Amino acid sequence: MLLKEYVFDTDKLTDVINVDKSMLSIIKELDMIGIKAVHQGAVMGASRIPHIFSLVAYAKKVEQPFLVADIIETDHRTDEMRLLSFIGKCVDSRIENRIIVAIPNLQEDLRELINTNGIKLVELRAIEDIAFELVKAVEEIYHT
Repeated sequence: MLLKEYVFDTDKLTDVINVDKSMLSIIKELDMIGIKAVHQGAVMGASRIPHIFSLVAYAKKVEQPFLVADIIETDHRTDEMRLLSFIGKCVDSRIENRIIVAIPNLQEDLRELINTNGIKLVELRAIEDIAFELVKAVEEIYHT
C-alpha cells in the first residue's frame, strides 16, 4: 500500500515540541543541582524488558535511577490505562520514587490509585508550568 498523502495535525505536533522544550529546560535545571536526568529514558525491568519514561533521574555517579516520571495529558478516556501502564513499568523496574504529572488534572479515583501506590502527583493547569513544578518535586525527593 502506497502512502499518497499525509496530513500533520499541527496542534498535536506543537504540543509534542513544547513538551520536549520543557523537558530540556527541566534536565538543565536538574543538572545545575547535581541530578543527572534523561528525557525518554529507558530503564531495564526485572523482566528484561526496557521501559521508557518521560524523565529518568540519576543520583551522582550511580547507574541505577533513583526516580522516574511520566506525563499524562488527561483526556478522561485513556487516563486509567496510562496510569496502570506507568505503575506496571515502575513495579517491573523496581523504582521506588515515582512521579506522575497530570495536565490538567485526574479524576478522584485515579488520585486514590496514585496515593495507594506511593506515587507523587503533580497536577498542572498547563504544560508551560511543568519546568518549575517537576524540578521542585524531583528535588524534594532527592533530598529526602
